[in-house]
Amino acid sequence: MVTDQHFWRQRTLSTFRLPPQPIRQKGWDEMYKRLSTAKVFTWGSNQFGRLGHNYEGGNGRSFLAQKVGSPTEIESLRNETVVDLGCGGWSMWALTASGKVYGWGKVGEFV
Repeated sequence: MVTDQHFWRQRTLSTFRLPPQPIRQKGWDEMYKRLSTAKVFTWGSNQFGRLGHNYEGGNGRSFLAQKVGSPTEIESLRNETVVDLGCGGWSMWALTASGKVYGWGKVGEFV
């Protein structure tokens, strides 16, 4: 395993969308490890599915909960390394390290 902090700093900054970290000198390997195994949780109003949660009901039917009362992991991101999130209004977006973009909610009306 590589222990060079310069290597891990470069890898972390090239993978994740972080603000500049000029003061941090060490711990880049640990930061990379934590960020690459992080999970995404949301809660609140799930109107239009904007939180990324849908649930399986009886007979294989899925439905959207209108409210998520406590922090709940977004299952569709469980095996992804999320490098950036965009949240607001009626939608949410997630960018993964492999370049996939996930989106939930109501983006708007298109003509």
